[in-house]
Amino acid sequence: MGIDEAKKFFFKFGFQNGYSDFMQMKLNYEFDSEMDLLASGPVIHTWEGIVQATPLEIEFDRETEKFSFTGVWKNSYEAEQHLTFKPVCWSLTGYASGWCTAFLGKIIIAKEPVCMGKGDEHCEWDLRTAKEWGNAANEELAIIKELEMEV
Repeated sequence: MGIDEAKKFFFKFGFQNGYSDFMQMKLNYEFDSEMDLLASGPVIHTWEGIVQATPLEIEFDRETEKFSFTGVWKNSYEAEQHLTFKPVCWSLTGYASGWCTAFLGKIIIAKEPVCMGKGDEHCEWDLRTAKEWGNAANEELAIIKELEMEV
């Protein structure tokens, strides 16, 4: 399959999974605030045994479309299986991107600045709007467009 196609496959898988999980949580449960609903994503990911997700900072403003969500992933099943020179938690970044895209109603992209797969102690995520990432999100945007989802 090759590394580029593998990344595309796992990111798509994660994105659709995160988007769908968010919609199910929003429809089936009540939360005290939007912040609680958004923050339930890392909790679900942890409960599923996929990764231990710990949010660090969350900021969003629907009116200005400002969005920033950072955190730490520990025990990433992806990073533990792939030791390479670059971040490899593609389904995790896809999941986080899908979850937050469903939450905000605008495309949100997760990047992984720190990854066990490239030898770091743990993994970290950084979620921002596609606009905030600029050209750095072109690869993920192209993958999301292939999904032909309405966002």
